[in-house]
Amino acid sequence: MRTRVALAVVTIGLTGACSGPSPARNEPGRLQFSNSTESPRAGPVVNYREAYDKAHRFATIWVRKDIETTAWRSQLAELATSDLQNQIHTDTFTRPVAAALRGDIAPRVSRPDRIEFVVDTDDGVKAIVMVPANSHWRVAGIQSA
Repeated sequence: MRTRVALAVVTIGLTGACSGPSPARNEPGRLQFSNSTESPRAGPVVNYREAYDKAHRFATIWVRKDIETTAWRSQLAELATSDLQNQIHTDTFTRPVAAALRGDIAPRVSRPDRIEFVVDTDDGVKAIVMVPANSHWRVAGIQSA
C-alpha cells in the first residue's frame, strides 16, 4: 500500500514538472528559461549586401586616377573605419599602382565579425577587409591577397 502511494506521489510530481509552465511561473520578476540556443540581438543585424556594395565601391574609387587626391581620399574615407580614415588622410596612404579592376569582387572570408573580398586588379589580386562598426560594414584595410 505504501509503495502505491509513493508511486502516485512521484507520478503526480513528474506530471506537473513535465506539463509546461504554469501561470504562477510566468509572474513578472521570475526568471524564465528557454531551450532556445539563439541569443537576443542588441542592435540591427548588419547585412552581407551592404558589405559587398561598400567593398566594391571602395575598390572602384581606390583605382581611379582621374580625380584629385583630396577628393579621392575623402571618398575612400567615407567608407572606412575610423582607424583607416586616419591613415587615408596621411601621406603614407598613397595611390595604388593599379588603375583598373578585372571582373567582380568575390568573398574569401565570411564571418559575422569580418568579411574579406578579393578583387583582381591590373597590379595583382587585392583583399578588401570589411568589419562591422556601429551596425554598418566599413572597410578596415586593403592588402595584397
